Amino acid sequence: MAIMKWLNIISGICSIISLFISCFVANKVVKISKELKIDSSTNVGKQTTVGKENTVVGRDMK
Repeated sequence: MAIMKWLNIISGICSIISLFISCFVANKVVKISKELKIDSSTNVGKQTTVGKENTVVGRDMK
């Protein structure tokens, strides 16, 4: 019974730590996306194919 109690405590602590880590990572992603000023418009320009595997490149290619 004591082992189950300790496992529950350890799993609770790990859960709280993972919540803090995920919030920290999400905060970094939001900061990076604001710095890059990602164009989320639906305007799509000329699309071309490049490479041996014919990867389609959209508006990201200038």
